[in-house]
Amino acid sequence: MTPLAREIQRTLLAALPDPEAAPRPELAAYARLLRDYPERGGKMLRGRLVVLTARAYGDDTAALGVAAALELFQNWVLIHDDIEDDSDERRGRPALHRLVPMPLALNAGDALHATMWRLLAEAGARRKVLLEFAELVETTASGQHLDLSWTLEDRFDLTPDDYLEMVRRKAAYYT
Repeated sequence: MTPLAREIQRTLLAALPDPEAAPRPELAAYARLLRDYPERGGKMLRGRLVVLTARAYGDDTAALGVAAALELFQNWVLIHDDIEDDSDERRGRPALHRLVPMPLALNAGDALHATMWRLLAEAGARRKVLLEFAELVETTASGQHLDLSWTLEDRFDLTPDDYLEMVRRKAAYYT
């Protein structure tokens, strides 16, 4: 992991509850669930691009918080996607819903989603950035809907253009 990726990860993890400070064992377990995917690492490519682009334009005051929020977006979407796709693994380990009951994994994803918005607010993200994040969530959800509905309907008549539309609304869009 690059030094910048580690800095983004530290910012992201600092926004999450500390299991050691939890007042009850159940809340310590909750804090560990929220930290599970973010602690697994990843390249933090999208977050690094945010910071590097902000630095190139000479104003990176909010960039680290926005980058951490974008990485939180990636993590909560992956938790939900793993549940929806019934995935077994994520980043070389069992998917979160394979480690704990699905409702707990889903709740962890929801909490990361809320923390994403808090990080953006704390970073002082401008209205335009907040609206871009809203569009990011909405567009990704529409791409995921295409993916899920085609899978649930056992669609095999899809064209390469259909597939490209779906991926353009998902990872390709938020990258």
